[in-house]
Amino acid sequence: MAPDAPETVTREQKEAFQSAQRPSRASRNNKEKVRVLWPEIRQKLEAGWSVEEVRQELHRVVGLRGSLRTLYRYIKELSLAPEAGPAAGNDLRLEAPPAPCAPAQKGWPKHPGEAQPPAPRKSITDLLNEPL
Repeated sequence: MAPDAPETVTREQKEAFQSAQRPSRASRNNKEKVRVLWPEIRQKLEAGWSVEEVRQELHRVVGLRGSLRTLYRYIKELSLAPEAGPAAGNDLRLEAPPAPCAPAQKGWPKHPGEAQPPAPRKSITDLLNEPL
């Protein structure tokens, strides 16, 4: 017979887990930090800072935890918030960063001087059926 497997969780660990308190939701805290700092964030963006630069500075200064995409979402929500209204000049438009593996798009090339994509290869059937 095989020996009993050793206990992987100690009694102390079980008790510690049972008495553990639920952690606070970071996203609510982060969203609140962005909301409170929205006027300053807006000034930075209008001064030419990238959203990534703003995210890094928020992380360094106020401990903001979250991804770049999350910060984009918060900025979009705050930009469209009705309490800011059009009088506040709330016409800041941000596009989400491109997907890391964006598929090729029509209208290629996007920049002058960029090489054209290779012509699609023809199947052997198409080659054999071409008129002579």
